[in-house]
Amino acid sequence: MEPDAKVVKKLEWQALEHVYYEKTGDWYWGVGIVGVTAAILALIFGNAIFALLLLIATATIIIHAAHVPKIVKVEIMPNGVRVGSDYYAYSQLKGFSLDEEHNPPILVLDSKAFLRPDIRIFIEDKSPEEIRDFLLDHLDEKYHEPAFTEALIHYLGF
Repeated sequence: MEPDAKVVKKLEWQALEHVYYEKTGDWYWGVGIVGVTAAILALIFGNAIFALLLLIATATIIIHAAHVPKIVKVEIMPNGVRVGSDYYAYSQLKGFSLDEEHNPPILVLDSKAFLRPDIRIFIEDKSPEEIRDFLLDHLDEKYHEPAFTEALIHYLGF
């Protein structure tokens, strides 16, 4: 290696925690009406526990939808990736992909965890090529096929 060659020890930038879609009051009313109507129907059919579950789910959806994303620090290091306070060792990841068609580009980490299979990270102030070059030393690049539920979630404004 040349003495002047620059060795990158880690990449870091700041990005939004998740996508945020501005919602109107009508959206919240719609979700509330659908949730309460479904709960009333569950009560009519004699299922009070399911009605309670529907009300809790409706409230959870509304609270989650109102959550404005924070700006988190992203660090890609030789031993893993840190997004805010969450750390993902390379041993916990199957691979990665870069969605460069999205604006801003998105880094998708394919996790081995059952409940969180994909970790999506917005790329701000960094070149996707620089990130790809760094990650290829630790993970395989694999095409990420968006799931139907992923498309549905974005369509509904989450």
